[in-house]
This record gives sequence, C-alpha cells and structure tokens, in this order.
Amino acid sequence: IAAARRAFQRWPGEPRALFWEGRLQELAGRPAKARECYRRFVVEAPGGRGSAALRRHAERFLASD
Repeated sequence: IAAARRAFQRWPGEPRALFWEGRLQELAGRPAKARECYRRFVVEAPGGRGSAALRRHAERFLASD
C-alpha cells in the first residue's frame, strides 16, 4: 500500500498506482479506503491501452456499494 502511494506521489500522471492501492486496500478488508482510491482512479485514469481491465474492476467494485 505504501509503495503504491509513493508511486503516485512520484508519478502523479500515472493513475494506475491509485488502482493498485485500491486493490490492496480491498484485499486488506478496507472497502471504504478501496472505494476512495478506485474513485480517484476512475476520474484520473486515461482511457488508453492497459487500463480498460483496471477501470472495469474499479467500476464493478464501486457499483457494488
């Protein structure tokens, strides 16, 4: 989790770090923190190659509220 946070701080133009922090928060049983990260990821993520599957996962998780 800390590594994902550091990655986003170092490379703020790389929102996939937000996804991975969200995923790790999800796996750690922290759904509120996961939702916060996923929401930020969905807003900031580029629609480019490699992020479509991540976006789908984040959006499914957010829809399960």
